[in-house]
Amino acid sequence: MEKTAMEDPSPEPEPAKLLSIDIMKGPMGFGFRIAGSAYGQIVTQIQDRAQCKMLREGDILIEINHIKLNNKTHADVVGVMKSCPCDVPVKVLVKRGSVSRSGHFN
Repeated sequence: MEKTAMEDPSPEPEPAKLLSIDIMKGPMGFGFRIAGSAYGQIVTQIQDRAQCKMLREGDILIEINHIKLNNKTHADVVGVMKSCPCDVPVKVLVKRGSVSRSGHFN
């Protein structure tokens, strides 16, 4: 028997949204890893869940402490992160949500 869309609904992709997240930099860093992507610097791994409660793998970094990260290299973004003081909340603006087949955020 053939299934119809009504019987087998696919979950809708989460629409893209901007989120401001406070993260405390510790002596070992922020507790997450990033890598360059076509969309900017993307969170690839959360290493410290307690430190990064609101951050998710796949989030795109937009700003750190109001420093815009678009068009910055991976090394530039790492430099911005390293320049943040320890034990002080850091404002991290991320874009979260799906990317359409055309490469644009939904």
